[in-house]
Parts: sequence; structure tokens; C-alpha cells
Amino acid sequence: MVQEYKIWRKFQIIAEKSLCNMANIVNVVVKKKE
Repeated sequence: MVQEYKIWRKFQIIAEKSLCNMANIVNVVVKKKE
């Protein structure tokens, strides 16, 4: 049970980081269009 939680936590952190990266890329693209 604890092992599953650790794996889920790791997945959550990776997902949050990739979402932040996507948001940054979108911001850069939007700024270039202006």
C-alpha cells in the first residue's frame, strides 16, 4: 500500500512538472504572436 502511494506521488510530481512546462511553452508562443 505504501509502495503504491510512493509511485502515485512520483507520477503526480511528474504530471505537475509537465503541466508547468506546457504552460510556459504556451505563454512563449502567445507572446511571439503578439
